[in-house]
Amino acid sequence: MALARNRRQPRSGAAMVETAAVLVIFLMLLFGVFEYCRFLFIKQLVDNAAREGARFAVVSTAISSIVPDTTAVVNARMGGFNSPASVQNWTVKVYRADDSGNPVYDYQTDATGNYVTDSKGAKNYIQFDATKGQNYVTSGASKIYFTLDTKTTSISDVNGTFAGYASSAGLTQTDSPANATFGTYIAVQIDCDYSPIVPNLLLMNSTIKIRAKAFMYSEAN
Repeated sequence: MALARNRRQPRSGAAMVETAAVLVIFLMLLFGVFEYCRFLFIKQLVDNAAREGARFAVVSTAISSIVPDTTAVVNARMGGFNSPASVQNWTVKVYRADDSGNPVYDYQTDATGNYVTDSKGAKNYIQFDATKGQNYVTSGASKIYFTLDTKTTSISDVNGTFAGYASSAGLTQTDSPANATFGTYIAVQIDCDYSPIVPNLLLMNSTIKIRAKAFMYSEAN
């Protein structure tokens, strides 16, 4: 009697499904590793550029073009990776900083008194608290205290509150790094948006915010 032979039925369709499932996972892992390494590379470049910019700025306070020259040093350190092909919304800020690295802001004066201007152009006048012996501006019902330097027409934070107010109000009048005396800080801050190559595949945001800040003592040359 002839024995029936077990023959395997073709499974080409199942193999294709299995291959596709494994391939998707493999590609996500591969692109994930590549994307993470690329992000770390850009982040490291930005950190190094900020540090080298600060190092240049602290020995260049006597140069009238300290801000554009420092910005040029920062851009050169990026080696072309600050272009739109790598990052978006590239900005470099160079300013005199307080002991926490926060910007020292300028104030302005008109017939009414001294004031700071927010991002909408509204004037917030500086007042004096005789009890505490400190200057302040108001934010809602709160008093934001700070140190006022009439020589450089600048404002320095005293308890961490003015930095938060300045950020929320959108103050932009940062004091020139050329005014940084010996032993005070100069900061270089870089902001940009990193764009992943395949954010949808990796379930990532379309942009990732990168900020690097380096601040060092001025040598006031």
